[in-house]
Amino acid sequence: MKLRLFIYYFITVLLTPILGIGQEQLKISYDKIAIPQVAPAIAFLIVTRLFLTLKTHLNIKFDTQIIFKLLLALFIPFGLLTIGFYACYLLGLKFEQTNNLMTTLPLAISGMIFGAVGEEIGWRGFLQPNMEKKYSVVSSAIIVGLLWGLWHIGNYQYGIIYMIGFLLFTISASIILRILLDKTENNLLVSIIFHLSINIGFFVFFRNSLTNEKIIIGNGIIWALTALVTSVISHRKDKRHITGVWQKSGLSA
Repeated sequence: MKLRLFIYYFITVLLTPILGIGQEQLKISYDKIAIPQVAPAIAFLIVTRLFLTLKTHLNIKFDTQIIFKLLLALFIPFGLLTIGFYACYLLGLKFEQTNNLMTTLPLAISGMIFGAVGEEIGWRGFLQPNMEKKYSVVSSAIIVGLLWGLWHIGNYQYGIIYMIGFLLFTISASIILRILLDKTENNLLVSIIFHLSINIGFFVFFRNSLTNEKIIIGNGIIWALTALVTSVISHRKDKRHITGVWQKSGLSA
């Protein structure tokens, strides 16, 4: 299992610059779409055909029960990035907001959806559930968040401090999203909306300042604190649920 998942990640990393070169050759602007973002999805298709035991059902079921989760997936990331924006503002950090937002955002949405789908098919649709066959839910979320962050090879140029902040963000986002996915049968729609909300939030508040290490670290801390609080609340809720089951079944002391 470990070797096969390593092969999946290796293929993803290998495909990313190849797709990037292809995009440059086609002269497609990254402002419109980022083709390398489908690398996780393509790697998923390759690996699930190489190793049949790794096949994963991509759940995209939509019903009334999933609507609440989708709303949370939409508002939580954007809300956290809104808090990050005002925190950076109050701390006096210099950054530039996106110009002509009402014009540029609608044009960028299609590319954001493309990227969110391409990534989430791989990270949460395939890698996360397969990691959970070997490790705990939290450990799997941390590992997936780490691999997800390290995959953004373009960010290495901004230095180690920047990458620490970015990895803090991706690991925390991975934990929060996994908790949100609980009892949804790993619904891919929730993952996509969550990822899309992150992209929109960064675009709205920090598009022209994404290379600023202080801003990335600040947001990373906010997301990490949220992940910690969410994890504690989720753990206590699960503990109460288990206790209730024991009591109803007459298994309590």
